[in-house]
Amino acid sequence: MGEDVVFARPITLMQPERVVMPPPWIGHIPFAFWLVDVMRPRRFVELGTHSGNSFCAFLQAAAAVSSTGEFRAVDHWMGDDHAGEYGESVYRDLSRYVETRYGNPSALLRMSFDEAVDRFEDTSIDLLHIDGLHTYEAVRHDFETWLPKMSGRGVVLFHDTAVRKNDFGVYRLFAELAQRYPSFEFVHSYGLGVVRTGTEEPGEPLARLFRGAVDDRGVSARDYFERLGGALVDRYYLQRLADDVERRSKLEAELAAVIGRKEQIEAALLALPPVDRAARGHADQTGGREIPARHDARAILASGFFDPRAYRSAAGLDGLDDLALAEHYVETGEAAGIAPSRHFDPGFYRDANPDVAAQGLNMLIHYLTNGRTEGRLPRPEKPAPRTDEPGLPTDEPEEDKPALPDVGRRPPPRKTAAD
Repeated sequence: MGEDVVFARPITLMQPERVVMPPPWIGHIPFAFWLVDVMRPRRFVELGTHSGNSFCAFLQAAAAVSSTGEFRAVDHWMGDDHAGEYGESVYRDLSRYVETRYGNPSALLRMSFDEAVDRFEDTSIDLLHIDGLHTYEAVRHDFETWLPKMSGRGVVLFHDTAVRKNDFGVYRLFAELAQRYPSFEFVHSYGLGVVRTGTEEPGEPLARLFRGAVDDRGVSARDYFERLGGALVDRYYLQRLADDVERRSKLEAELAAVIGRKEQIEAALLALPPVDRAARGHADQTGGREIPARHDARAILASGFFDPRAYRSAAGLDGLDDLALAEHYVETGEAAGIAPSRHFDPGFYRDANPDVAAQGLNMLIHYLTNGRTEGRLPRPEKPAPRTDEPGLPTDEPEEDKPALPDVGRRPPPRKTAAD
């Protein structure tokens, strides 16, 4: 391959097959593809794998170039102070994917980094990726512990070199190593440091990377891989947004179905014949939901427009308490022509408001919820004497009559000194 395409190799445009949470490493996947292509590592080891975005990128590239190298990932898959703790499902999902896609169940070594180091011979690792605990002390320990295992071709990757918050210290170690070894740093996607620990001269593509040079087309490694990686990150978040929209649409459809079913049930309940008070009390004791008639009855009782004593006498319902009487009015009383009190005339209200009557609504409930604020009258302004409310004689003294509920009347104007 000519030098004019040192960085823009076809493999860098390959779409990653596995991109999952968490996303910080996604932006470096094109570089992982490139690095496997130019190095063809005989052994690759990753320290800290989590859900596998980085490790699976290296595996995918190895398969694409028909590499015969050995690829291993070391992690206890329990999380740490920086990655956070996570459940067993993370390991099971990755293990299942690696075995199914690559037929290599032994690729994952579930143990600590220090436990795994003795499984590898000295000078046997060509490419090492360190992405464990990110404190300065931890990452320095990992590097020094595994350094004897690096071959003459050895290259070490450090993720999160651009993070300088809390106790992250990878950037400190990388700065120190850059004084001792050829190195290169990508600053996007939390940073990725590349250090050549091997003494053998690398091929021209890798040599150009460490020199920070551009290829014959003027393409720099930093710009090229940052743009490719950024496109993958954007695609990841767009896909997540699309998935969220799809989930929301499904939830909204399910909610609409539930609301429709609820309305059907309420309509069926309203169509049932009245149930005696004892049965309703049993429903309350067993946790049954309050049906609309009960809710309306409570509103009527609290309104001052329902006189239980007069209604009980007019309807001949001596055995029912006040709430049951109000329910009776809602369900059958108004339709039977029984007034709730002297203060509201449902027949007048129905005749005066044909728009309400056309909707088949309960007249008093409509007045309480809408009609009062709309300025509709609850009864004729000069009502005729009533004889259907025993116990409330029309000739009682004015001072003994129950007060009329406030129906929106304005107080008389106050007199001033000028009057």
